[in-house]
Amino acid sequence: MPLIRVLREHAVLISLVGAYVATGYAVDAWLGDVMRISLRVPAVEAILVLFVILFLSGHAFSCLPRTPEGSSAFRFIWQDLRTNWLQRDRLVRFAIVYALLPFFFSTFGALKFAIPRIRPFDRDELFHAWDIALHGGPPFEYTVAVLGSVHATVFINVLYNLWIFLLFSIVIWQAFTLERRIRMQFLISFVLTWMIGGTLMAMWLSSVGPCYWGPLLGDPNPYAPLMHHLHAVHADTHLWAIDVQEQLWAAYSAQSIETVAGISAMPSMHVATSTLFALLGWARHRVLGVALTVFALCILVGSVHLGWHYAVDGYIGAAIAAAIWFGVGAVQRLLPGQGEETTST
Repeated sequence: MPLIRVLREHAVLISLVGAYVATGYAVDAWLGDVMRISLRVPAVEAILVLFVILFLSGHAFSCLPRTPEGSSAFRFIWQDLRTNWLQRDRLVRFAIVYALLPFFFSTFGALKFAIPRIRPFDRDELFHAWDIALHGGPPFEYTVAVLGSVHATVFINVLYNLWIFLLFSIVIWQAFTLERRIRMQFLISFVLTWMIGGTLMAMWLSSVGPCYWGPLLGDPNPYAPLMHHLHAVHADTHLWAIDVQEQLWAAYSAQSIETVAGISAMPSMHVATSTLFALLGWARHRVLGVALTVFALCILVGSVHLGWHYAVDGYIGAAIAAAIWFGVGAVQRLLPGQGEETTST
């Protein structure tokens, strides 16, 4: 496939990321060079290596039963890999998407760091009131009543941390697949969800979330019982959420950008992206759709139970992701040739 055709196929994606990065540099210049946009995102590199190891291992095991008798297993595995997976089309498409990731996520992190400089955190009381109105009380009271044990809380935390691995794994999978329409629908929706939800909406609806109500908003703190429960679990057995919350608070207090930095609650990008995963799953296979929908619901519950978000953060995040997914799909159907599929692999 000529390179120009591949670039044309990714023109919208490249343009969106380019505009986003340019915006990041413009905001940085406006604020006086206080942000830091790096071209390396260690998490992307680490998960790519793990993804490649798992893929090659799984591919080898799947080939062994099919190896012709008397043939070299290593040679058969390599031939199958070269024929079915290492086509030029796959590699070029993957390289384009993978090259955009460091620019995109580094810009997102820098803009997230800039949120309180652009708009002070002033919406927490509003979102707390919405939660009370919708649920008849703080939603964490229900999650603690059901999932308040040490083991249940740790399990929810494990699922919540699994999100970062799943996020990059799905992006790498979609970057590598030859499938065309759903692939581009996901990638464009993914970028737009972070841009609109994680940056524009996060600035407009600037808030810190329940875990930072006390240090930033003071007393009375309606989330003090939840944080007391989480710290008690942390004292009994290590709870990663507390470590990350303390790391983010330290970076915020020092006004420095670290590998993990930036405070922003509304909307929940964990829930928004997990919603995209579920929609992608339903577009590919019903079993995958069910599994990823269950995962998205667990992330929604975990976002409340671990003190990261108000429940409405998750609801609005899911709504933004769904609207963007179906909106991109509708535009695709209006464009010539966008309804075609090349392969389902």
